[in-house]
Amino acid sequence: MFTIMVVDDSPMTLTLVTGLIDDCAIFETKVISFDNPVHAQQEFQRINPDFVITDIVMPEVDGYEFIDFVKSQKNIPILAISGSYLGENSPHTLLYCAKKLGADFSLSKKEIGIKLPSLVKKIFLQHNI
Repeated sequence: MFTIMVVDDSPMTLTLVTGLIDDCAIFETKVISFDNPVHAQQEFQRINPDFVITDIVMPEVDGYEFIDFVKSQKNIPILAISGSYLGENSPHTLLYCAKKLGADFSLSKKEIGIKLPSLVKKIFLQHNI
């Protein structure tokens, strides 16, 4: 079973991502979602995910910190997502920074519906899952 951890403070995004993964899974997949990155960190070792999807702009622990945490625990693929604007920084700028800080993949939230299914399939195949 392939376990995916999804971390985003938006319940709507969690529902969307979970539904898309369920629809496109080519292997048996378990999606565990968290709307609180601190709780996700606390549960990380117990869940032992094979893949992580994280938002960038979140309260308490931002996506950059979460990416750093995950990479310090386990070398697994991470997809950074964002639809936020911080000052003059567009989602693409935030995602560029996420990749520089350790995310393996990135998607704007506007692209999730179109690109997430094929990206998840690609990750399954690349990592021999």
